[in-house]
Amino acid sequence: QTRALTDGIMSQSVPSLDRKISRYTIAEIAAKALKLPTSARTESPFSDMSMTVTSAPYVLALYDAAIVNGTADSKGAVNYYGVNSIRRSEMAVIIYRMNTYRAAQG
Repeated sequence: QTRALTDGIMSQSVPSLDRKISRYTIAEIAAKALKLPTSARTESPFSDMSMTVTSAPYVLALYDAAIVNGTADSKGAVNYYGVNSIRRSEMAVIIYRMNTYRAAQG
């Protein structure tokens, strides 16, 4: 946690590592850790995330890097569910894709 704060990956200390963390927060941490460029998108690909959401630039950077892709609902709308807590399985996929992304970048 100290290293993440020093490197600017996290903006504040986490009081307990046992607490739930939102998908928006993970997007910010992951995008900063990979030093992803800001997305040039002007519209959100996610029906539940507006471009004014504070974490939108990070979510979109991960989306452009094919690290996150959202979930299609029964009507075909793709959602990010940013305010929801992230599940272990989702976090595992993000970590795997981050490693794959890094390997592809050389």
